[in-house]
Amino acid sequence: MKKGVILVAFTYIIAGCGGGIKEQKFMGLSGSPKSIRETVYTATEEFGEIVEGDIEESYYYEFDKEGFIVKAISIYYYNGDTLSVVTDKFKKGYLVESHSVSKSDSTLTTYTLKNKESKNKIMEAIASDGSFITSVIETEGRKEVTTKKNSEGKTTGKYERYFDNKGNIIEYKVLGKDEVDYWSKLTFDNKSRLTKKEVIVCSENMSGEVGVYTYKYEESDSKGNWTKNIEYFNDKPSHITTREILY
Repeated sequence: MKKGVILVAFTYIIAGCGGGIKEQKFMGLSGSPKSIRETVYTATEEFGEIVEGDIEESYYYEFDKEGFIVKAISIYYYNGDTLSVVTDKFKKGYLVESHSVSKSDSTLTTYTLKNKESKNKIMEAIASDGSFITSVIETEGRKEVTTKKNSEGKTTGKYERYFDNKGNIIEYKVLGKDEVDYWSKLTFDNKSRLTKKEVIVCSENMSGEVGVYTYKYEESDSKGNWTKNIEYFNDKPSHITTREILY
């Protein structure tokens, strides 16, 4: 996965874990779109202009009439070849199934959300390889803590998310056994568009680098939704993301 934040992909995870969030509003979208296709390219400078380089990732999202995400397809590339494809399915904003396919492997995981009306939720994930993971999602105000445990009850991961009053993630932490493995702070504009991400901690086992990512929105459609943005890492262009939106 690329070093920055995929502007939609990072947010729809919350629908799977936290649930009940209308993704159109959550992503700052207007006009009730039926689907979105995002394509992520490396950014290169040629003759003083920032242009698209190689394709790295693409994402496709479908929404229902209420604005909930119902399907997400993520495709990852390397040197023009497809590395893997992940298809996620949702019901009323909750992740229910994920199918990951690569050249050497295929895994289908089903998700069941327990006590979804409660402030603290439990998500059970059973994979086709027999593995079993339980995620305990605890919510306190605008803080959400997710603890993952395997079938033996051993903690395998712990994550913290902090939200603003619009539901945007403004801080994200991955907690290791003895220290923080990853820590970032995010800033959004009044349209819930990501404008800055500061990576404060990023250990060797995490994807990315310590530094500052900024986002410039170059183009928008007639509904006011952005269709092109440029990501900068430490003030140097790193990626270009384009959008095709169907209403």
